[in-house]
Amino acid sequence: MPTEIDLQDSLTAMEIAQGELNGELVDIIDVLSTKNEVLLDARWRQCNNGDYHKDIRWSTEPSGSEVDYNEGVSDESGMTEPVEEPTCMIESRSKVDARLLRKSPNKLVERYRRDQVFLRGMAKTFSSRLFFGDRGTYPKQINGILSRGDYSSLSSDYVHDNAGGNASATANKTCIVFIAWGLGGVELLYPRNDVQDTVVGIRSDDMGLQEVLDDNSKPYRAYVTYFESHFGIMIHDPRAIRVVVNISTTGIDGVDDFGFDENPIIDVIEAMAADGMENIVAYCNSTVRAMGRKRAVSRNHTMFSIGQDNLTGKSITMFDEVPLRIAQAITNTQGKIS
Repeated sequence: MPTEIDLQDSLTAMEIAQGELNGELVDIIDVLSTKNEVLLDARWRQCNNGDYHKDIRWSTEPSGSEVDYNEGVSDESGMTEPVEEPTCMIESRSKVDARLLRKSPNKLVERYRRDQVFLRGMAKTFSSRLFFGDRGTYPKQINGILSRGDYSSLSSDYVHDNAGGNASATANKTCIVFIAWGLGGVELLYPRNDVQDTVVGIRSDDMGLQEVLDDNSKPYRAYVTYFESHFGIMIHDPRAIRVVVNISTTGIDGVDDFGFDENPIIDVIEAMAADGMENIVAYCNSTVRAMGRKRAVSRNHTMFSIGQDNLTGKSITMFDEVPLRIAQAITNTQGKIS
């Protein structure tokens, strides 16, 4: 039966799947989040205009004014700007030869195992587009976080330099992306009415036994599964994302290649807290998180700790009160951000 999902409360994919007691969807999300833990935290919202989501973003806020009794209040108005964000579509199809399945001792397990390869590949593409998508060059993509002007230059208030202005020109660098999830911060989008047999844009359809064609256009019978992931990103407030850039992963010499530094992270967390941002999560690749985990076991680095994730039950690295999660699409081969 189709699962009707109300996302007005802006829930995570895992919360929705668990709330529906849908074990299959929980498994799918677990596979997708293996190298892309964004799915564990992201809040999702349905587009209000088909495949697009229209909203307004405050560029200035009303400040209010002091008054006394018998004194009126001047009219105020903040400045807003319209925002429209698209969604993109990632799809794939798994074909398992029916003859092969007949010889398997457990047909369902064998088919499931092969389907996971497709899901993992889609998860990598999802994460890559979320951070590096470039709609200007590739119109079928969304504009990823690190492709946007707010988060790709040191001239932005939302970009913090790990190298203190002294980064080398070598493309041996990575970054940490801090996101405040939720309404008023950052939400992922899924197309309007795209909720049947799916959780927030993630769909797995068993197409059953079909006649398909091989590479030479010759027919054979196979069990087919169709996968879809339709998604976008809405940044309600640019302050809800900050990035620490120019973290070198090789050739670290303390001159123009600098390893992981806690000070820019502290600056980010304090700045986001001052802006009233909540539900903040930091995303990095496994190279950077390994640096954090090593410091967590050192008594000289009390800001880092290792605890248990209440959602997954797995261990999680924390910097102060901010989780440090894996997004493997964040590469170690980024160039200097200046």
